[in-house]
This record gives sequence, structure tokens and C-alpha cells, in this order.
Amino acid sequence: MAAALIAAFSDHDPERYFSFFIPEATFLFHSSATYFDSRAAYERAWREWERDGFRVLECHTVHAEVHRLTDDTALFIHELETTLQQGEGARTFSERESILFVLRNGRWLGAHEHASPLLA
Repeated sequence: MAAALIAAFSDHDPERYFSFFIPEATFLFHSSATYFDSRAAYERAWREWERDGFRVLECHTVHAEVHRLTDDTALFIHELETTLQQGEGARTFSERESILFVLRNGRWLGAHEHASPLLA
């Protein structure tokens, strides 16, 4: 599930990407001043960013781990390198990210996503 989520993000496919999250999912990114308290809030921001030239150009993940916490929760942790188009230029981020997954109706879905800069 995590690999499919990352592939959707890397393909700049917001419809597919957001389908991997529950509606009440939360999102916290070092690259945004805003904490998103729902999937809908993040979707709205994504669309605004697109109007300003935002596009995911690439996303590669390494050192991925999955930790099953309970029968219906799991934590996905990985390092990634993401290149984003932002306005007139591209910017690459090296990050460490965690996604908390919950089991809903037989499907693993993201409940929280957090990315922070990967420090050397």
C-alpha cells in the first residue's frame, strides 16, 4: 500500500494519491507553513499550489520499513528524495517521512503523514 501511495505521489496523480488516505487524515510537512487537519484541507491546498505552478516531478524512496503496531495500525517510515516544480523552478528535498496507516474496511489507509528534512 505504501509503495502504491508513493507511486501516485511521484506520478503527480492527486486523485489516486488522496484515495490512500482517510477523510480525517492529518498532514504535517516541513515545506509548508500550514498543518492540514483533514484530507480535504490538503487537497484544497494542493489545487491552489497547482495554480501557482506546483507539480511533483520525481519521488524516490529508500530505507523503507513497516512496523505493525496493532492489528489495525501500522507505521511506514522511509527516506525519500522528492523533486517538485514550484513556480518557475524545481527544488529537490531530501526527507525522512512517516505515514501512520489504519485498517478500514479491509484496506490500509493513511491517517497521518509527516515529513521532515533529512539532516546529513
